[in-house]
Amino acid sequence: MEVEAVEERLICPDGIELVARVWKPSAPGSWPVLLMRQPYGRAIASTPTYAHPHWYASQGYAVVVQDVRGCGDSGGRFRGFAQEAFDSSWTLAWARTLPYANGRLGCYGFSYQGLTQLLGNDAAEQPDCLAPAMAGLDERLHWACSGGAHRWALGLGWGLQLAAERCRRRADAEGWREIRRSLESKRFLVEGLALLERLDPESMVLGWFRHNPHQSEGWTLHRPQLG
Repeated sequence: MEVEAVEERLICPDGIELVARVWKPSAPGSWPVLLMRQPYGRAIASTPTYAHPHWYASQGYAVVVQDVRGCGDSGGRFRGFAQEAFDSSWTLAWARTLPYANGRLGCYGFSYQGLTQLLGNDAAEQPDCLAPAMAGLDERLHWACSGGAHRWALGLGWGLQLAAERCRRRADAEGWREIRRSLESKRFLVEGLALLERLDPESMVLGWFRHNPHQSEGWTLHRPQLG
């Protein structure tokens, strides 16, 4: 089946534009939608773990890979998981209305892309199926900490990866290079917190390191909306 890629844009009720790339069969028709929402650039589409969206499209799906708020080419400020309940519900409703969608919608993805499937602020807006992986609801126990301690290397590495995207978006080339040098040399294990405080002071991950890993107070426990 021949496949084509197109760009689609959702204007959220608060005026922020979220950008997506869609791979779909090029023949006329309507198709079930597979949705992935992620912060790493829609062109990548988690292909180190999943088949490329082109493959799913060749099987008869319209695959929508969206840059979440504040990432890639989407507008707004990136606030981590806190932003995803509203944006996920809005995106689900929008994806069903695409001119080539047949009304059936599934979500897939792992890690950040997994949790976006579980969050929503409207129980009426639910996918027909979902397939989250490596994603938990408790930010302390499932994401940031293990055995009563912060996941130091993993947390700092991920936080700096997200901070590098903030640098790219504001054209801070030196900040981006500084993060890359720190990660490649492993110096981030020592200087990573200071880099986050300077280059991405609103980082969700930086907030995790400011909380006590032994206590639940101050940590977020997400509660998915169930239809």
